[in-house]
Amino acid sequence: MRIIIIVGVLFHIVGLHQFGWGQRFAFRTSNHSLGVTLSLTGPTQEDVNKWVSSLAQVGTKELSGGFELGLDYLYRFDRSIFSVLFRPGYLTQRASGGDVTTSLTALSFFPIFRFYPLESQYIQFFMQVGVGYASVDLSLENGAIKGSYQNSAFGALAGIGVNFCINAHHCFVVEGNLRYLPIQRLEGTASGALGGNITQVNGELEINN
Repeated sequence: MRIIIIVGVLFHIVGLHQFGWGQRFAFRTSNHSLGVTLSLTGPTQEDVNKWVSSLAQVGTKELSGGFELGLDYLYRFDRSIFSVLFRPGYLTQRASGGDVTTSLTALSFFPIFRFYPLESQYIQFFMQVGVGYASVDLSLENGAIKGSYQNSAFGALAGIGVNFCINAHHCFVVEGNLRYLPIQRLEGTASGALGGNITQVNGELEINN
């Protein structure tokens, strides 16, 4: 069975400080804004963790939560409740214990369509959907044996959030998204047999459940 990487099934942005110019409310004019995102993620990496468990070594750790750093560029359409957001991001997960280390990094880019059903001068509730792309790099280490695997795929997200605006130019944003982006085939090479339930280490990475 192939290893399946799910990037960001549970994706929670805990802080976004946004910089903009123009008016942010009252539908007066179009708005451009730039932001920096810091995110806590809860992606499921079941097949990677099954490999760690299959090694039956003392002190190993499984991949769990991770962090994501991103940039936002948002354009609010003139006199409307709609905006479009472009969000590149960098996600990282790492677990190390005993002689086993697993590390996952991903670069993603999501165009997102956002609309504001409820808003006031200082608080704006929004909903959003998007379709994007991610490239993943997975590193596996078992003692002196190391393997590196890559691939990419398209995915989608949907979420809700709230802008808390200090003034017309600065807002703090909290949002939560459900992002589904499965990468079903990873390809690469290893310096030797990684052990456990991995049956193929060169070319397409495969495991036996």
